[in-house]
Amino acid sequence: MLNSIDENILDTAELIRTQYIKSSPLVDRRKNAQFFTPISVSVFLASLASPINKGIIRILEPGAGTGILSTALVYKLLESQNSIKEIELKVVEIDAKLNEYLKATLDVCKEFCRKKDVHFIYEVINKDFLEIGYEEIDTVMNNNLFSNKSTKFGFFDYIIMNPPYKKISNTSVSRKILNHIEEESPNSYTAFLSLASYFLFPEGQLIAITPRSYCNGTYYKKFRNSFFSRLSFHKIHIYSSRNKAFNEDEVLQENMLFVVSPQKPYNGKITITTNDSPDDKTNQTIMVDHDLVVLPTDQNKIVHIITDEYSIKILEKIAIIPNKLKDIGISVSTGKVVDFRMEKELTEATNSKATCLFYPFHFSEGVVVWPRYSQKKKEAINVNNITKDLLVKSGFYTFCKRFSSKEEKKRIVAAFFDAGKYNFEEIGIENHLNYFHENNKPLERELAIGLTVYLNSTLVDQYFRLFNGHTQVNAEDLRYIPIPSREQLERIGSFAENIIDQDEIDSLIERELFDMSTKENPISIKKKIEEALLILKQLGLPKDQQNDRSALTLLALLNLKPGDSWSKSKSIMIGITSIMNFIKEQYHKEYAPNSRESIRRQTIHQFVQAGIVIPNPDQSRPVNSPNYVYEIEKRTLKLLKTYKSKSWEADLKKYLSNTKTLVSIYEQERALDKISLRVADEVEIYLSSGGQNKLIEKVIKEFCAYYAPKGKLIYVGDAKAKWAYFDQKALSAVGVKIIDTHGKMPDLIVHFKEKNWLLLIEAVTSHGPIDPKRKIELEELFGKSKAGLVYITAFLSKKDMVRYLEKIAWETEVWVAENPTHLVHLNGKRFLGPYSKT
Repeated sequence: MLNSIDENILDTAELIRTQYIKSSPLVDRRKNAQFFTPISVSVFLASLASPINKGIIRILEPGAGTGILSTALVYKLLESQNSIKEIELKVVEIDAKLNEYLKATLDVCKEFCRKKDVHFIYEVINKDFLEIGYEEIDTVMNNNLFSNKSTKFGFFDYIIMNPPYKKISNTSVSRKILNHIEEESPNSYTAFLSLASYFLFPEGQLIAITPRSYCNGTYYKKFRNSFFSRLSFHKIHIYSSRNKAFNEDEVLQENMLFVVSPQKPYNGKITITTNDSPDDKTNQTIMVDHDLVVLPTDQNKIVHIITDEYSIKILEKIAIIPNKLKDIGISVSTGKVVDFRMEKELTEATNSKATCLFYPFHFSEGVVVWPRYSQKKKEAINVNNITKDLLVKSGFYTFCKRFSSKEEKKRIVAAFFDAGKYNFEEIGIENHLNYFHENNKPLERELAIGLTVYLNSTLVDQYFRLFNGHTQVNAEDLRYIPIPSREQLERIGSFAENIIDQDEIDSLIERELFDMSTKENPISIKKKIEEALLILKQLGLPKDQQNDRSALTLLALLNLKPGDSWSKSKSIMIGITSIMNFIKEQYHKEYAPNSRESIRRQTIHQFVQAGIVIPNPDQSRPVNSPNYVYEIEKRTLKLLKTYKSKSWEADLKKYLSNTKTLVSIYEQERALDKISLRVADEVEIYLSSGGQNKLIEKVIKEFCAYYAPKGKLIYVGDAKAKWAYFDQKALSAVGVKIIDTHGKMPDLIVHFKEKNWLLLIEAVTSHGPIDPKRKIELEELFGKSKAGLVYITAFLSKKDMVRYLEKIAWETEVWVAENPTHLVHLNGKRFLGPYSKT
């Protein structure tokens, strides 16, 4: 597959991975539950492995894909350990189409090991990993679990995986296999975790990246109980961004990387780290007791992700509240009306035969407002024999959204339903709402108000985030939250009827539930960070600086503590190390020592560019001095002192009128940095400067000039915006209509009218060339073309071409920008021209 092996096996493994991704459409990969791990994530995941002092190391990778995780782990082990003499690797991959890529990757590993004088053996097994578990698990379980007694499949020191993410239906073969071995998993990824754990040596380590969804909820309860009865966490890492780790697969999911083992962690402590994404080098780190992450007394075995001292303080605070809903006689249920199933029974307005139907969009500032005159939803439901079991008795209720939107600051959003405003005996509650009741009856008025206020508090929101990593709020999760006594909730309700301001809500909860004279308030920490984040946004800082790291840096520059008002902001000269110390001491968030440069480059530099921070204000230190300091700019300090005051909006407007925001500065720079191309008469396009667009520019200006003079450019892709230019009429004129491409368009399309050829050109920098599979895709997409099809792969250099040469399809052309007057023709029957299908 490759003519030569890269010196860096990680780069080679990534190249092979991207080759497969280029050859396999996203829609096909999703159908097969294939989400391939990028090299940056793979290397970090492998770095979580701890040394095992043995001469022979056995590794397993279930659902191996192209084998990039195994490669990263082999590289890590051999770079950090000298005791290893032999590595035995088993990779399990059900999709045999991946074998070519998988074996190419593992051959690179083998060569790397040979250079390290380590014997390397690998075996590729084309089988469903669950079937292997089915065949082997009885032997494993009946021969003393975690014993060293060998099975046909064997035991392993390290099992590393990015398991497939796919729901398991009740009628599937996978479900029958899991039932046989008495394992309960609603999704393939937890099934893989569960089965793999049985094949660990007693000191072995299971290293995985998965969604965080298994950490809570009813669906995964049986899995958690089984898994954590046998295994303990050793390390956890969280990517807080939901869309960056697997952005090329368009995955929106909070990811969790972790190490578990049959052995207990040293001193019972888990190392937990977090950052925004694989590209973010500012890791927060903390050592916590395992019993805080998975409470020994918790029958649900819910996993709490504690990322800093602030999280521990939230746990300490919530622990003061001893009750759960059932203890105070309150239940929570999900709305019974599924609107698309009851479409015939829904109506526009209420009458003698219809009652109101409540949706999440009826929430407004903590209360339920009906009707809202929605153009999309019918807001009433008929009362008849069909719907009678779906309705509940009207009265006072607390409603809670089951899903929080990305625009909402909080995960739990509750609203009070006041029956006194409506004259209905029964009401309908739609399935996207949870509602709180007492034995299927309404709540007392003050109890419902108090419960609504408590659920809307910052304390509850912050606690909920410790164990829930997604936007869904299930009834089971609400049953798990500690709840004040009925008397406390009623007292809160008696004070809170008209309270909608978040500060007032939190102050009321503090006053009624906690003794502030003896307990530090972690909520003030969260609020101060949120306020700083809002300021950064209003000052026009880019999105990459609208994060906790930048907010905390701003607070340190102002010497502003959690309990301080913004009017107490000060101008101080402070260095990066002192900023990190301030954040740790005052806001209980500890960044790893190697985060210094990330804070400097990814926050401070942008603050300086935006003009809100002055570097080395007294000009007394060289740039490379370890004592280099920064200071908040005077006009900015004066403005920030007015935050939350009556003059803030006017002061901010005046400040911005005399200041260019960094966002606007960057936009101007990006506009100047774009590649300008004239593609038609009076039509000029601008390509982003990154990725393959430099090569695209050369193809248009040089290749077309040599080989398609006066050719008409029909389509140009952009590295960032796929449709930089598209003349649909010109493509239709040759008989091709594009409806849905699913990413299958080539990078450029040129109609060479003189020959009536349609040139389909791929510009290759990171993704692959026109290989046989890609050629078939293009043939299908442009099969109705009246013009002959010519397939061309373009490279910047011959070195780039050599890397891909074995992959390029016959009956295609290759053009290299560094030798623009030459073409490479694969198969000499015809030179630069279309081939007929006969």
